[in-house]
Amino acid sequence: MLIKTTLKSIAIGLVISVSLIHPAFATTSPGALFNITGSGPLGSVNLSLCLNGNGPLSCQNYMVSNLDLSISTTVPNHTYPAAGIKITSPGYTFADCTPLANGYCLFSVSNSSAASIVLAETGTPYTIGGNISGLSGSLVLENNGADPYSTSLSGAFTFANPQAAGSVYAVTVSSQPATQTCSVTSGSGNVSNTNIDNVTVTCAVNAYTVGGEVSNLSGTLVLENNGSDSKTITTNGEYAFTTPVAEGSGYDVTVVTQPAGQTCIVNNPTGTMGGGNVTNVSVNCLNTTTLTASPSSLALSVNDPTDNAALTGNPRQITLTNTGSNAAVNVTYTVSGLPAGAVITPTSCGTIAARGGTCILTITPGSTASATPGNVDPTPITLSVSGTNTNTVTPEANILTYGSVYEGGYLFSVDDAYAGYPESKSIGGTVASLNDNSPGSMNWSPDFISIWGIAETSTIVDPIPNTSSATKYTDQANCDGNSNGTCDENNIYVYYQYNAQGHPISLSSYAAGICKATINGYSDWYLPSICQMGYDTTSSGSTCGTSVSPLMQNMQSNLVDNGAVGVGAPSGSTWSSTEASGNPQISAWFQDFASGSSVQSSQFKSDLAVVRCVRALTQSMSSR
Repeated sequence: MLIKTTLKSIAIGLVISVSLIHPAFATTSPGALFNITGSGPLGSVNLSLCLNGNGPLSCQNYMVSNLDLSISTTVPNHTYPAAGIKITSPGYTFADCTPLANGYCLFSVSNSSAASIVLAETGTPYTIGGNISGLSGSLVLENNGADPYSTSLSGAFTFANPQAAGSVYAVTVSSQPATQTCSVTSGSGNVSNTNIDNVTVTCAVNAYTVGGEVSNLSGTLVLENNGSDSKTITTNGEYAFTTPVAEGSGYDVTVVTQPAGQTCIVNNPTGTMGGGNVTNVSVNCLNTTTLTASPSSLALSVNDPTDNAALTGNPRQITLTNTGSNAAVNVTYTVSGLPAGAVITPTSCGTIAARGGTCILTITPGSTASATPGNVDPTPITLSVSGTNTNTVTPEANILTYGSVYEGGYLFSVDDAYAGYPESKSIGGTVASLNDNSPGSMNWSPDFISIWGIAETSTIVDPIPNTSSATKYTDQANCDGNSNGTCDENNIYVYYQYNAQGHPISLSSYAAGICKATINGYSDWYLPSICQMGYDTTSSGSTCGTSVSPLMQNMQSNLVDNGAVGVGAPSGSTWSSTEASGNPQISAWFQDFASGSSVQSSQFKSDLAVVRCVRALTQSMSSR
């Protein structure tokens, strides 16, 4: 509860202590006004008004002069006792309160009969307030430089301390919200005999422009801020978006349309708006150039010689070439699908010179394949390469092991380190188709006849069968019959296509013909030789070696025995392209695939077996 006190008096060099005891002031009204007036030639005086209620003495000091100075103050409301009023001051004597008819209390000064001080409750004060709109933070208002009012809400407001009629009010902002500016209208005037409720405080979010400087532009550039505010620029120099951004909000400047033949890069494109305009979003335009990547697809072997000496994991290279007439700037790449242990160097290319400048990326495999054995749809390693002013190229790489699916089949033979093989080429190797390729068990051939130079003992120097039991036709060759399936396939095909009785013979009627079909998108399949299929555990005479030391990498060892493939692995009796030297007219070799057991034997060509075609990898320099 507060008491508003207004003082008018006149005295010279006088300090007055007043203790209220008169019954007229025994209990004051809440928020009541008290008026102190004086008369007499006392000049100026320091007056101390002390209200001694149900607590400690509470005093307020005033300087008054000439009876025309009105000083207002707020003192606590008390219930005052009805006894003990005393006014003292050196050199002056004050009489006790003399009650007046109107309830006033009169104090007389003994040495100046013309002087008097009167204290009285005179009326009710009036509130000062109004309305706040748009506020979204913490605001502090003041009236007459005091009486602070704090709020974080829009709506009606009222200062705590009321004002007497006739007094002056002046509402100001003492503390603005963090990201807003609040302004006051109808905030000052004189208090009349009514509450003041028309002070208007309007708050608006601070907003500033976003911009910077454009350099090296030679066309038309379109920028956008926060996905909507568009800015078309045709000249170098300073720019700013039209729509300001609220303080505390984000900005994000992007290029919507590049100038023809240029790539413009935005520097410092994003941020949070502070308390002023943003001027550091610079745009630098560069003339574009073109990158190429060679090869676009690369196959590598895992580095796992403990599994097989052929898996040497030699590094391979992808060459990036700048074919344009401008330097490629800030060329970097990202990579996905790189397996554990594999490394690509360097980590970036920086600047690549114009007109044929290159950057070589070297991929060094670890012991983990990117194409997991048996996964029929593996995800390749993908590089996304680009510069500040270039196109994007996306070469791929595949790190393979036995059983990895690549170029239409399961990899079972790897050729990674033969002499003269460039690092920019994929590994050589051979894959077997994902499934048996014959519609059902079928014959090796439609008739009984010896085919030139394709028996297990045949070599390019000493072909078997030879002229003793076979005829060599144009386009046939001397073959390493136990290991070179492509040569065997060719000799069989040439005979049945061009030289057999009733030729050409339907491809679907003999084992080698089945492999002339397009399988999994490739048309260069062939019937594998017997040693490509497995090894000779029963000493049947196939010359394919043992499980410990097979003649060559084969399907039995690398797809079946090691369990790399699983369900899709070759199984059961399967024809090879190798004739049996003991009776080439009527017999050929087949492989009976079974886990841990490689059974090879010669069989009548009229017997039934399935076909599993193979092919050499596209980049391979080997035909085996």
